[in-house]
Amino acid sequence: MGTPVQGTRGVPIILSIANGASQSDAGYLNGGLITGFHVPASFEGGYLTFQRSYDGVAFDTVYQQAGGIKVVSATSGTFVELDSPAAWLGCFAFKVTSTDSAGVATNQTGATSIVAIVSP
Repeated sequence: MGTPVQGTRGVPIILSIANGASQSDAGYLNGGLITGFHVPASFEGGYLTFQRSYDGVAFDTVYQQAGGIKVVSATSGTFVELDSPAAWLGCFAFKVTSTDSAGVATNQTGATSIVAIVSP
């Protein structure tokens, strides 16, 4: 087993989605970049969409550069690696939403927590 290098360990940020809701509470990056998400086995929806904020008050939906809402496949019980952590530069706070493949919100039938991993 490898030895971790000091300062390279990701920081977990827990995002809670309430029973009957599809959107999480806000997570705060503190200058870090999101590298991925741990999706619990209880997660319903199969996909995630994102909102980001420069001030922690006003949140905007994240779109792909080619157009269309950024939708990421999020299989229950897996770690979802993001293809472009640099897309979070300048982001102060963020939220995730459980959705279907078309980006339509999917409510959770029980409270769930998604863990964002942030590189300091």
